[in-house]
Amino acid sequence: MKKRWSRCAAALLALVLLTPAALAHSHPGDETSADSASPWAKEEVMRWEKLGFDGYIQDQQSPITREAFAVLTLQYVALQFHCDDRSLTELVNWSMGDGGESPFADGTDTSTAAYYLGVVEGRGDGTFDRMGQITRQEAAVMLARAYQVCGGVLPGEGTAPGFADGDSIADWAKASVEAVAALGVMQGREDGTFDPEGAYSVEQCKLTLLRLYEKAPVSRKNGNVTPLFSYEQCREYMEWVFAESEANHGGYYEVARVEGPEATFLQTELGGWPTGHTRLYLLYRDGGLREILDIGLCTMYAGKYLSGAKLSDRRFSEDGNTCFFTVTLDENVPPYSSDEEAWHKNGVYHVTVDVDTCAYTLEREDLPQ
Repeated sequence: MKKRWSRCAAALLALVLLTPAALAHSHPGDETSADSASPWAKEEVMRWEKLGFDGYIQDQQSPITREAFAVLTLQYVALQFHCDDRSLTELVNWSMGDGGESPFADGTDTSTAAYYLGVVEGRGDGTFDRMGQITRQEAAVMLARAYQVCGGVLPGEGTAPGFADGDSIADWAKASVEAVAALGVMQGREDGTFDPEGAYSVEQCKLTLLRLYEKAPVSRKNGNVTPLFSYEQCREYMEWVFAESEANHGGYYEVARVEGPEATFLQTELGGWPTGHTRLYLLYRDGGLREILDIGLCTMYAGKYLSGAKLSDRRFSEDGNTCFFTVTLDENVPPYSSDEEAWHKNGVYHVTVDVDTCAYTLEREDLPQ
């Protein structure tokens, strides 16, 4: 991607960067994706979430929209590049400069980033058609493109068994359909057809992206994906965030920075908000940027934000594979209704984060008397 700069694009991104994001962690009684998944899909949907993918709560069996497909595909790509999906979206759009403006009349930050990565294209009328449904052959094309973005090479012609309705697959989709079938990512129907115009469900999207991550030869799981953004680019991006935020009425600013052998820990706060807003990042030495805001704690019941919490004792293990810090909650975090127990009891929480996966553990102590 060629970097170009534009004040217009910067202003657009500043609005995104100044919008607090909700945590993904759950509380007692919260719904999960697997709750509405088909019996045959539950186990893989649960594996999808355990990898750190967004649950994307909705009816798992309903046809997936083009926007939802773009969201979930970017999560797959982000995982491959040692990023979270929001950081990847912001990095891609930032890197395009004046090319970062959406090419679609109905575009979003997600569809714009997916377009510049080469994963999606628009309709012929200049729209992305966000709420349009995905067909099976369109899904195959997007899956194949996502794999190529991560450095994968598609299997050649004749590497997958043919389908009974192969002649009905569009010419622009034939190579992709054969490739994802050869990779073991998409399967045909029980009657031996592919059903290229058939609908594609939310759970099918998750399952195929999971299989692409687990089964494809090129995958971060196999340790052979080259990061899209270097450590230096991620540092430059964060400095740009702070500069742009300062120019937009007291936005994000750096609170703490801890250098480790494998990554840099950044704590940022959003100024100008009554409750404050904390965002925690890991910038990886070998490339990549992940926000680790979701550490299983929140300080606001409505938005689930880690807002105004007291962080201390930030450090890395000697080998750099583990990050430690302490969060102090002075008050109980209330639930949605008064008849439920507190989500998080006040106390001192010692947080341990796996630097590679951002998986965490918490140990709680009572507040000092």
